[in-house]
Amino acid sequence: MTRPFSNRRRSLLMLTTVMGVLFFGTASAQQAPQYTQYMFNQFGLNPAVAGSFQCRDFKLGYRTQWVGFDGAPNTFYLSAHGPLKVKSNGRQRGKHGIGAYINRDKIGPSTQMYINFAYAYHIKVQEKSWLSFGVFLGVQYYRFRANELITPTQDVAIDQASTSWVLPELMPGIWYTSQNSYAGLSFKHVLGNKLKAHGPESDLSRHYYLTAGRRFITHSGVSVTPSVMAKMAPSSPVSVDGNLMVDLSERVGLGASYRHQDALAALLRLRLTYEFWLGYSYDITTSPLAAVSNNTHEIVLSWSPCGRGSNGMGSGGNGKKSGNCPAYQ
Repeated sequence: MTRPFSNRRRSLLMLTTVMGVLFFGTASAQQAPQYTQYMFNQFGLNPAVAGSFQCRDFKLGYRTQWVGFDGAPNTFYLSAHGPLKVKSNGRQRGKHGIGAYINRDKIGPSTQMYINFAYAYHIKVQEKSWLSFGVFLGVQYYRFRANELITPTQDVAIDQASTSWVLPELMPGIWYTSQNSYAGLSFKHVLGNKLKAHGPESDLSRHYYLTAGRRFITHSGVSVTPSVMAKMAPSSPVSVDGNLMVDLSERVGLGASYRHQDALAALLRLRLTYEFWLGYSYDITTSPLAAVSNNTHEIVLSWSPCGRGSNGMGSGGNGKKSGNCPAYQ
């Protein structure tokens, strides 16, 4: 008589199945880290955002997904970007931005790390609107410990030893922003690197991100910002997020997010001091994985030396809601 799986082995087996889809099949191809609070750090999705407003911006984020699920994903990132002044013959030429983005994503037996550096060039379209072009250049590090996988039967297609890769990364982006609206398009895994150790079906699929949002200011001074993101990858259904953020005051913001056929999320944003704010989100899984785990937490800490208003919260120190920096920050 076959011995039934324990709860721990059952969850590991399910995670192994998810891993197989993520890394060795092109049916899903969702090979990029996922965040709920990406609307607070559009730079993580699009290098053209670098230096798109006058303040330097630093963010630290951590996400733990499917709490209670053995080997569940946990993700960490650190980002920094700001404007770069370039002069020619004593005159400033255009508007430039630079930045860096480090991301580590761990799920079960696999670890991914990205180290990217960004450059962006911004062209003034109108008095308060800009069109930007940017690129991430860097490296990706992948490590896969196949001997940690648990399967009902042995799979000879999976190596029984650890393997790792270091691959170049190129990610271009286009960004449009005005005082109260934004839109962007970016491309991840443009080089289409191949993980040859696991055959032709384990290539890194190109991902396309389309984001847009607009902020509205009510008569009472409350800021309301609906936004959307569409994520596309070959051989995969389009993933669409819908978000709504309401900044009740300079100190408190509340929001909600819906990820199609995946999760609902509640968001909270608090201004701690003049220069720091803290974001928290809680995801409720709506996919079949809810039967195993329904807890996903994410936290973001932001610092900007420009202080209030540098991220779209508050008045920017000038007492006018209309004087805020772009809505996406």
